[in-house]
Amino acid sequence: MIITAVWVPGHPKTKGSLDFFGKGKVRETVDNKAWRELVTGAVRRDIETRHAERVTRALDHRLPGPYAGPVAVDVTFWLDHPDVYGPSSQAGDLDKLIRLIGDALTDAGAYKDDNQIALFPLPIKLPSRGIPGNAGALIVVRSVSAEELALLTVDAGNRRIAVQVGSLR
Repeated sequence: MIITAVWVPGHPKTKGSLDFFGKGKVRETVDNKAWRELVTGAVRRDIETRHAERVTRALDHRLPGPYAGPVAVDVTFWLDHPDVYGPSSQAGDLDKLIRLIGDALTDAGAYKDDNQIALFPLPIKLPSRGIPGNAGALIVVRSVSAEELALLTVDAGNRRIAVQVGSLR
């Protein structure tokens, strides 16, 4: 089941690191509030639209609430930075871009907590090539079935065994 699928135009920002100062006070090193709010708003609107369609079809007027089971999150980022991959890149680390998306999805009510992410297909970071309006993120969140989890577990176990016996190079 698709929980949400959105294109969020804008300039993707990273989660950033935390600076500690004073008596237990913390602040993020990156100004990402606007981007996080854009993602949260787009996802929230998409979930409400999907819920409205279900209400119309099933006459079920209850709000679904955040999804409670395991999820897969697929993200593709398009960045405005001329040097997306180089050592002097200002685009940000892929893991920090992902962390912000995970938190924004929790804020939006796509799921209860980002620890529910069971599958994160390889996210992609691409240059926007200077095309106006081409920067942003494509985000798809879907439920993961028990069968899919079982297959992932078997596959991971087989890879672990292959590494242990030295056959995976």
